[in-house]
Amino acid sequence: MSKCRRFNARAMDFCQKWARLGIAAWVVAAAVVAGSWVQAVHAEGIQPLNAVVVAVRSYLVQQNGNSKAGQLKVAVTPPDPRLRLAACRTKLRVFTPPGQNTVGDTVVGVGCTDVSNPWSLYVQASVALIRPVLVARYPMSRGTALSSSDVALVNKDVARMTQGYLVDINKINGMLLKYSVTAGTVLRPALLRLPITIKRGDHVVLMAQGGGIQVKMAGIALTDGAVGDVIRVRNLSSHRVVQGTVVSAGVVQVQF
Repeated sequence: MSKCRRFNARAMDFCQKWARLGIAAWVVAAAVVAGSWVQAVHAEGIQPLNAVVVAVRSYLVQQNGNSKAGQLKVAVTPPDPRLRLAACRTKLRVFTPPGQNTVGDTVVGVGCTDVSNPWSLYVQASVALIRPVLVARYPMSRGTALSSSDVALVNKDVARMTQGYLVDINKINGMLLKYSVTAGTVLRPALLRLPITIKRGDHVVLMAQGGGIQVKMAGIALTDGAVGDVIRVRNLSSHRVVQGTVVSAGVVQVQF
């Protein structure tokens, strides 16, 4: 049993027990070492799932690297811990499957291109981009002319705002609500319109440009319009009705 002293504590314990049965110490130690080696090889042959999570998170952060206007938050759902994949000897390939986005709730593909043990799986993830956006402070009715006191900047996840949002409080002054809103409603471009700058019956200037020539004529508006709207105008000289774009108060641009 004195030969057992050359081994570590675990091996020595086994050695002393089995030596009483007449089994050589070196056989016992070899069995212990061999068992440890087999366990190590088995562990090394399995792909660490945390590496998959890290690869997906890095990929999504990289894909949204231009989103510097807000705080990026990435959450990755770990794969099922019971999953056993062969350890990948090459760099994991991460990709966006067809029909998926890199923001909001999404699915990301991960694959191993190792020809000896190729595999692929799909991982669920959520990407949020938090930034301050304009919201209504209180309920307001359709047609309300907005001012800076009517809105507030509140942090929201804009990754899910597919219809857009507004962030510049100075650009909403004087704009009108197209629809009634409740308190906390996120203001988006489709909810607002510019104020009417030309009303039906207003005398306007018809302006036409082309080939370096500018022509101005007097007209009368037949419909209301804001800057950028196309309205109908009667030319007071020819009495023809034309369409033009409102460029400013009292000025409508037409094509030759």
